[in-house]
Amino acid sequence: NVPKVLDSHSTHVSSRMGGLDGRTLRSGDILMGERNSRPIELYDGLQIPTKLIPKYKRETTIKVLMGPQHEYYTSEGVDTFLSSQYTVSSKSNRMGYRLEGEKIVNIKGTDIISEAIPLGAIQVPR
Repeated sequence: NVPKVLDSHSTHVSSRMGGLDGRTLRSGDILMGERNSRPIELYDGLQIPTKLIPKYKRETTIKVLMGPQHEYYTSEGVDTFLSSQYTVSSKSNRMGYRLEGEKIVNIKGTDIISEAIPLGAIQVPR
């Protein structure tokens, strides 16, 4: 049985929430589902309306508003970030897009504490 966390049986391993025995699923694992009170036929053919699916261009320019942590980066690091091209990585997940591109230099020894962020925020890992 997968424990219920925040009213969900989903897994977010990096936050140590959910998971079978606290880990990701492996081949051979068996999960027991809860009974659904609705007949499965109600879900047959359901799909997201086309008008709600974003149409992304192959390349796009994003606008940036500097946040309170921009001072943790050298002026060269900020210039690199603002003038470089980045590609969405296959390592992206439901938490956000991971970008591949030029390394952004931070001021030596600084580390940003994880905190709540606004929708659309860009976080730069060490």
